[in-house]
Amino acid sequence: MKKKRLITRTIILAVMALAVGYTLYANMNKDKNQKIVIGKPAPDFVLVDMEGNKHRLSEYKGQGVFLNFWATWCKPCEREMPYIENQYQQFKDQGVQVLAIDSGESELAVNRFIERKGMTFPVLIDDGPVQAAYGLTRCQ
Repeated sequence: MKKKRLITRTIILAVMALAVGYTLYANMNKDKNQKIVIGKPAPDFVLVDMEGNKHRLSEYKGQGVFLNFWATWCKPCEREMPYIENQYQQFKDQGVQVLAIDSGESELAVNRFIERKGMTFPVLIDDGPVQAAYGLTRCQ
């Protein structure tokens, strides 16, 4: 009887220790994942578009900027592109910019997608650092 009670208490103690450990770990990493703070400037970056032009986010200060992180194989991304293109055409002359940030795919795949979808806004390729700065997991 005492042995059974000892085992039960040990298991309960171990589960509690794991729960506390996990909670501490999750809270320590919480700040690392929260890179974007409302009211603060977004993390700056420089990426090159498919035309070879450099785009620095901070150069768009004072304008509305829509950052779209996407991939060619992403079905929801594919479906949303015509709507994004439509909004870009409607608002580009009013100080609104669209920057589509691809998840590091080949230029060939991205160019084919751009042509197929008729995208005219800047498409940038990120190998991971910009997505990480925004707390996103890189698409593979």
